[in-house]
Amino acid sequence: MKTGASFRLFLRCLAICAAAMATVSPGQLQTPAPLRHCRLNVVVTRGAMGAINTADAQAAGTVWMQSIGRRRGFQLDTRFEILPNVEAIQARVKESSADFVILAVTEYFQLAPLGLLQPFVAVAHGNAGAAQSYHLIVNRGATASSIAGLRGKSVITCSNSDLDLGRIWTETLLNDEHLGRADRFFGSVTHASKPSSACLPVFFGKADACVVNAAGWEILSEMNPQMAVKLRLIASSPAYLEALGCVHVNFREFREELLQGLLELHRDPEGRQLLMVFKAGSVVAITDRDAASARELWARYINFAGRPEPVKAAELQISGRP
Repeated sequence: MKTGASFRLFLRCLAICAAAMATVSPGQLQTPAPLRHCRLNVVVTRGAMGAINTADAQAAGTVWMQSIGRRRGFQLDTRFEILPNVEAIQARVKESSADFVILAVTEYFQLAPLGLLQPFVAVAHGNAGAAQSYHLIVNRGATASSIAGLRGKSVITCSNSDLDLGRIWTETLLNDEHLGRADRFFGSVTHASKPSSACLPVFFGKADACVVNAAGWEILSEMNPQMAVKLRLIASSPAYLEALGCVHVNFREFREELLQGLLELHRDPEGRQLLMVFKAGSVVAITDRDAASARELWARYINFAGRPEPVKAAELQISGRP
């Protein structure tokens, strides 16, 4: 190409670029807008933590909140706290200093009458979803075909939270059959924080029965097919929501961004780390209706037994806690 033609082509390119620049508004040439500041106070009850390491949960939660905030245009002033009981949570909710609350479902039932908490999300474990059923399991060689056949036997119950929902379901089974309370009907009742710590003693004949949730049983059966061969289910519960995350009704500014961030936890490294700490596969959106079956179970239980005490440390001798 001749020099004159090249120069004319260069001028034409300059003209095109100038025309393009003329269509850009002055605002589009400015630096990105500064991040908006927003408060996000997260509180978790000790009862909803179960065997989860609290320091790991606080660290992973804080890192994730800062990361998701920046990605969505916010500079979050965050606080992640683990409180000892529902009374401490209630005080924070009443003074509007708890924006996102993670608690056991029965704790939610106690706070729901305040009208200040809206069910928001729950974690899902495996293919069982957020609401999970519980299984009463015995060794295949056992003669028991129902809970009535376990009189005087040793039973291990397992739960993701300090509130042992599996044991509460077992108590209602006994009450429905007019068999009395668990501590008098069974020879012994102990608690485990991991499904393997509940099922393996039954597998090896060290205990007579166990109660585990569907997700735990599914994982154990996949990892060790002999579990499904040597153990059998003699009763299964409806699906119950065990723990949930709620937002304060006055928390608005970062509300939708928080929901989307929670639903997409599995898509980013910080979110996957948080899911791993909470031993969850994903997070799903929920409403109060998702807690209906757990509410019915809780109402039936306290009608004949009263409110239970949280699981004591002395009951965790086979829990497998680190």
